[in-house]
Amino acid sequence: MIGFPDPVLTAVDYLQGLLPSRPEAYAANVEVGVDKPAGGRSVVLNRDGGPVRLTQDTSRLRVRVWADDYQEASDLAGLVRTLLLAAPNTGPVVRAESFSGPSDVPDSPQYQFLFSVEWTLRGFHLT
Repeated sequence: MIGFPDPVLTAVDYLQGLLPSRPEAYAANVEVGVDKPAGGRSVVLNRDGGPVRLTQDTSRLRVRVWADDYQEASDLAGLVRTLLLAAPNTGPVVRAESFSGPSDVPDSPQYQFLFSVEWTLRGFHLT
């Protein structure tokens, strides 16, 4: 039997491990999770589907990024997208592909960017 890691929690943990060490000012104090916090810079990930085939789970991830300033939100979205696309050969991630965005989405009082990536995760044997 083959099991699969949760792709959303894998992506959350991956970004939580990388963003604090980034030198960009807009990468500091970013909340990463599955629910949007009340304010500040944040990244929220959710799964929008994708097939499971034999030993791999291909997951379409919706990524939303918020900040208090347009440029900061745009820069943070670009950085998060780059980091997610660089994930192959990190943990269970074997492939990453971009599907949309980042595109700005009006969300008063914060600026929001939205994009999608697809991650393929390697399964593991259940005992």
